[in-house]
Amino acid sequence: MNIKRMFCHKCGNLVNQKEIEKRIRDFCQSCGTIYYDNPLPVVSAIVPNRKREILLVLREREPYSNQWALPSGFVELNESVEQAALRELKEETHIEGNIVKLLDTFSHYNRIYGDLIWVTFEIKHQSGKLRAGDDASETRFFPVSELPQLAFTANRRAVEKYLISKHDLWTMQDSFKRLEKGSRFTGKNLPSNTLFKIITRDAHIITENWLSEVLTHRSTKHYARQSHNSIYKRAIKVISQFADWINRPGGHAKIFGITIELWVKIVVTRVIYYRKSLAP
Repeated sequence: MNIKRMFCHKCGNLVNQKEIEKRIRDFCQSCGTIYYDNPLPVVSAIVPNRKREILLVLREREPYSNQWALPSGFVELNESVEQAALRELKEETHIEGNIVKLLDTFSHYNRIYGDLIWVTFEIKHQSGKLRAGDDASETRFFPVSELPQLAFTANRRAVEKYLISKHDLWTMQDSFKRLEKGSRFTGKNLPSNTLFKIITRDAHIITENWLSEVLTHRSTKHYARQSHNSIYKRAIKVISQFADWINRPGGHAKIFGITIELWVKIVVTRVIYYRKSLAP
C-alpha cells in the first residue's frame, strides 16, 4: 500500500518524488528528508493442546469476517514481536501464554495493507479461561486433522510448518501407544524406524546439544577438561552405532537383555528433548 504524502513532516514543505537507491521514494527538496516505506510487521500465534488441537479464532471484522484464523495482529510501537504475539493472543482469546519458539516468517502482499512481514510463534497456554475477545466472535480448538480453511496465507503456511515439525514426534508417540496396547510391530511400522531416521538425519544437532549440556552441568564437569573435538567424535560414533544397531536385520531382538522397544523408549526421551531446539 503506497502512502501519498503531500507535505514533509519535518519542515512542512511539499514532498516530491525522485529515484534514490534505485527506487522511487518520497523526498523533500527543502530539508533533504528521504522517506523509506517499509513492510508492516504482523504476528500470529499457534497455541496447541495435548490433544493435537490448535486454537483458532473466528474473525468478527473485515477483512475476512466470519472466517477462521490464528490469533493475529499488527505489532505496535515500542513492543517486540514476542510481546505483540502474546498481547494479541490475550486480546482475542483472554488467555496468557509463553513463547515456545519461532515457527515461521513470511513476506506477503495484502491488497488492503500492502507489504506485510508475518512472524508466527508457537505459544504454550499458561493461564486464563478461553473466550472470544477483541475482533473475535468465537474461539475454539480444532483437531489438526480437521482444520477449517484459514483466512490468511501466512496462517496456512505456518500451520503446515508446525505439523511438519511435529511429524516425527507424533509418529513415535503413536507407535508407543500401540506398543503399550500389545500391538505387534513388523516391517515399516516399527517404532525404531522413525527413531533411526531422526538419529541419522539430526546426529550432528543431537550431539552438539548433548555436548552443550554435559559441558555446563555441574555433575559432568570432568568433560570440560577434554577437548570439544575429542568428545564430539566419541559422541557421534556412539549415536551412529546405535542408529545402525536399531536398523540392521535381526537388531530388534535383545541387547544386554533389553528388547529394542525398551531401548527405543530409553533413548527417545532424550532425542525428543534435543529436537525441541531444532528450527521449524
